[in-house]
Amino acid sequence: MRRPPKRKRRLSNTDKVRAISFGPLLDYLGYQIRQAQAAVFRDLMASISDLGVTPGEYGLLTLLDENPGISQIDLAAVYKLDKSTLSLAVARLLKRGLVQRTRGHDDKRYYALWLLAPGRTVLR
Repeated sequence: MRRPPKRKRRLSNTDKVRAISFGPLLDYLGYQIRQAQAAVFRDLMASISDLGVTPGEYGLLTLLDENPGISQIDLAAVYKLDKSTLSLAVARLLKRGLVQRTRGHDDKRYYALWLLAPGRTVLR
């Protein structure tokens, strides 16, 4: 009878990790900015973890709250997303009933986005 393969043990936060040298890496501003960004992102994740949205979705909901009726095209531009990526994110928010999408009156290619009450509840 064959034994199952042994699983490699992962280090936990309580395991000692040997000191490593960062060499000149700590002298690079880009590295330090990336470390700061990672710390801020971890803080954001902890702050919104109980809301049931991702940081990206939280950002979209905030922009919709501040800019009712904004077009998907304008939202993609200010949020620095391509249209297809934004469409997927909006579809998730629509499915969960957090936002509403309506066609433009003058231009039927235009979609306006509106934050619904459940979306506002997430932000409060």
